[in-house]
Amino acid sequence: MGGPTSFFQIIPPPLDRLIDENALYEAQVQETQHHRRKQAFAALMESDEPLPASEWNRTLIGLDLPPTFGDGIAFVIEIDHYAAFERKYATRSDQNLIKFAVANVLQEFAATSGGKIWAEWNRKNRMTVVHLSAPAETRPPLAATLESFRAWVGEHLGFTATIGVGTPANHWEALRTSHRHATTALQFKLSLGYDRVLYYRDAPQQRGPRTHGYYREMNRIVQDFRLAKPGWSETVERLFDDVREGDFSNDEILHLFEYFKSGMNQAMEELPRELSTFWENALLPEWHRATERESFDEIAAAAVDLCQQAHQSLSELAKAKSNVQTIHLIREYVDANYWNSDLSLTHLSDKFNINSKYASQLFKEHTGVNFADYLLTLRMERAKRLLESTDQSINDISSLIGYDIPLSFGRTFKKSVGMTPSEYRRHMHSVEKPKLDRHDAEKEG
Repeated sequence: MGGPTSFFQIIPPPLDRLIDENALYEAQVQETQHHRRKQAFAALMESDEPLPASEWNRTLIGLDLPPTFGDGIAFVIEIDHYAAFERKYATRSDQNLIKFAVANVLQEFAATSGGKIWAEWNRKNRMTVVHLSAPAETRPPLAATLESFRAWVGEHLGFTATIGVGTPANHWEALRTSHRHATTALQFKLSLGYDRVLYYRDAPQQRGPRTHGYYREMNRIVQDFRLAKPGWSETVERLFDDVREGDFSNDEILHLFEYFKSGMNQAMEELPRELSTFWENALLPEWHRATERESFDEIAAAAVDLCQQAHQSLSELAKAKSNVQTIHLIREYVDANYWNSDLSLTHLSDKFNINSKYASQLFKEHTGVNFADYLLTLRMERAKRLLESTDQSINDISSLIGYDIPLSFGRTFKKSVGMTPSEYRRHMHSVEKPKLDRHDAEKEG
């Protein structure tokens, strides 16, 4: 038997379980408290319902916030390109760690200005902050503090943040308004730019719905696309330049891009399948990714590029369709006029009003052979039929298939067929005579 069993070899399993359960319980308690704090903070800053004084005081005490203050302001920090942030920090724990770091760094920046802050990540990409200032004569400007913090985030954390700043307040109800103003400032991030500090005082004043004024112009531009009008892409650029000058909010800008995209979708449904498939499978996913960007200029540049690709594809399709019709007419003309000794690419160029080199290229693309070979084959086949089935002279046949000089016809025929026209006629008659003799014998039998 082995030696005596140690007491500590028996105890650890249940002891470990107790420790684990206690740690789990403490974590759950902390999570519950954090969740309650977040809910209370959200109710304090975001609710539209006025709170009775007793509830205000109870909420403030629960959040360890002072019931009164002299000078405060609310601002909201928004992580830019949040989809990229989630890809970079793939796990929830990594994301929470980075957000915790952001909040701590902000606390340090605020401490240097003598102020005090309360902050909560009340959206996955947004942190709401209440900043209560030190006496005015001793504190540095908040603007400088926020600019330094914003620059630090971009330099050290590998992503950028935009900060929307509300209006000054001297009581909690006014801080609610300040918070609404901060979120309003962020509503103009697409037009004013990201990785910046945006102040509500600088945001365009909202003047009611104005996007409908662009609907008619967008409808006209979409109609011009259907017609494959030249210069269409430049028209789209001018449209988006006008929108840029309109001081629109994020929602209004995205709505206009969505309206224009819907018009393009309808246009594509009426166009050939190959174009609508290209739009749906290649361009439309890129359009959706473009509208996830953080600035109007980035979205507009991507949208214009996609429109240029769509218009180029439509133009090429229309050109190809026109080319098919043109080459069909050219082939019909050549088949009917092969006898004309003047028939040439120059003749076709004049007849169909197209460049002779372009006519040659089209002919090769759509028939698989160049024009000279096509015409030669046509003439030689016609010559062989005449040699086989008629007694016309070589000179007459030469003229009938477009050769003014019989000697030139003879040389061309021998090079193409392998024997002279006279040799070909004798050969074909010698082949046909036994066939006729057998046919007559069969009839007599």
